[in-house]
Amino acid sequence: MASKIAIDELMRMCDTRRQDINKQTVWKDIESVRLKLQTLWKECLGLLNDVVVEEDAHFMLSGGDSLQALRLCDEITVAMGTTSVGLLEVILDGSFSDVLSHVMTETHNAIQPSKKRMLDYSDTAVSSKRQLKEIVTVNATESTLGSVVPSVRKTMGFVVVRRAGEVIDLGCFQKMQEENFSDALETNESKLLVTDTSDNHLGFISNPSHECYKTSQKNSAFKKATELRVPHEVTETLPFTESTGIGEGSRKDSLDVLPLGLRVCWSSDTGRCVDASPVLLVGPDRTTVFIGSHSHRLQALDLFNGEVIWERILGDRLESSAAISKCGSLVAVGCYDRQVYFLDVSCGETVWTFETGDVVKSSPAVDPKTGMIFAGSHDGNIYALDPLSKTCIWQYYCGGGAVFSSPCVQLSPRQLYCSTLSGNLHCLNPDSGKVLWTYSSTVPFFSSPHCSDSSVFIGSVNGHIIGISHSGDTLWDFSAKGPIFSSPCISSMTFLTNQMISTTPSRSTQSPKLTVTCGSHDSHVYCLNGNNGSLLWKFQTTGKVFSTPFVFDGALWGLRSLVAVCSTDGKVWVLDGETGTLKATLSLPGELFSSPVVWGHNLVVGCRNDYVYCLELTKK
Repeated sequence: MASKIAIDELMRMCDTRRQDINKQTVWKDIESVRLKLQTLWKECLGLLNDVVVEEDAHFMLSGGDSLQALRLCDEITVAMGTTSVGLLEVILDGSFSDVLSHVMTETHNAIQPSKKRMLDYSDTAVSSKRQLKEIVTVNATESTLGSVVPSVRKTMGFVVVRRAGEVIDLGCFQKMQEENFSDALETNESKLLVTDTSDNHLGFISNPSHECYKTSQKNSAFKKATELRVPHEVTETLPFTESTGIGEGSRKDSLDVLPLGLRVCWSSDTGRCVDASPVLLVGPDRTTVFIGSHSHRLQALDLFNGEVIWERILGDRLESSAAISKCGSLVAVGCYDRQVYFLDVSCGETVWTFETGDVVKSSPAVDPKTGMIFAGSHDGNIYALDPLSKTCIWQYYCGGGAVFSSPCVQLSPRQLYCSTLSGNLHCLNPDSGKVLWTYSSTVPFFSSPHCSDSSVFIGSVNGHIIGISHSGDTLWDFSAKGPIFSSPCISSMTFLTNQMISTTPSRSTQSPKLTVTCGSHDSHVYCLNGNNGSLLWKFQTTGKVFSTPFVFDGALWGLRSLVAVCSTDGKVWVLDGETGTLKATLSLPGELFSSPVVWGHNLVVGCRNDYVYCLELTKK
């Protein structure tokens, strides 16, 4: 009896409901909840009004797909007026009765939202919190079409820091690397993946975040921008809280006397939930944090004092994390209104928008070689966009299933990866969009693929973390005990054998050259040997791990490497990257689905209590 609803009709339905976002249903008793849930269930499946939804009805077996399950989850969230941890998994795997029980539980135990900032559309171009800055534009000489884009940072260069430990060096520290990184490359054993676009290859540089940060302190042009300071007015200062985590490594350090501390430096109110992850643009004068929220706002914040540099209200909810163009002058972000926005980083003015066929939750990826920006959409397409010529170079239909996760560009071999909710991982030629090979699974991919020189790694809803060669062969398959929505963080480091703590040690006697760190809904963080998938260590948090870990250099705190990760119960965890030992933890007053990003002593993350937080990691 089930029939599929047309996408256009479904979009109109969702748009109408989002306009009523402030008119949430008050669910006082189970019967009112049941009736409302039945209505949403039938609307998302395209069922007739007189169809009876049985208690044992299964959404996916009633004609639903992963995209419709996401929409039902969004509809219930809007109607409840609060977020519901684990709702999507229940919709995918459980019965109507299971969803009803879950919603009733979450309705009574929901985190109380903070006082909301009201949406103000009187100035959709820029926020009144900042002064307008003149847009600086010059001819884009790199484009054969001679288009004009802002390029004030073109000659200065910069570094971009994104989730999953991604540090992209676009020339900002090229000279300083030559002078300061040569010794570190020879002597330091801890290395992180970094994209170096100066010679268009993906390679390893030693401790990019720490070395760039440390070198910036010696350079007068950067010292002012990176001087760590605490603002005179802090929106909220939270005390250090003890962890109840029971990870294997956590027993080494007493929870009462953890060696590192976390404290709130500043927070910024975005108006509604922040599920997007921050992206940092490190320039000679300032480090800027870009992050969006459900309030339609995209904020540009000063990393070191939380000042709102500018703020834009876009067409709909923002869950996509932003990306910085190769020229460093544009910030690209996907939106629920189907658009991919390209804004001037200096003032937030719109330079170009590209409309897809559906919601854009996927975070754009930048090709460091060509400057092309790749974005996925719930319409099932991956788009190759040229911000210089303001054109779509190609688009590839992934064969069904929304593109929820973010694409990944590998420079050598030159390949583009994108995954879908239909369970396919596609490997494409990034210049033409031609499919090279496809890895197929029976379950959706919400996790984003990430690459090393030899492999691509991805997590799946059935709890598997998979290593695949760049030619499409499965290298290994690790099984966790819960769904994987987190994306793998890839790092290259040498472990000290006598410091390893693991319940399942690697069979190999050699230290791993590559590690894969990923979170799971079973509340664990797993660190795997990237070569064979064997478990190096795992740490148990106190909540599900939806976000992506961030592995970074620990030299500033006397350690080789550290891992920052968040659990959905509001906890931020900092672990020893070699052993999984707990080093610091802090509780924030809301659920955490955003992934943390680290630069210098600072950790930035979005929270579902409407705030973006900047934390300082200190050594006690």
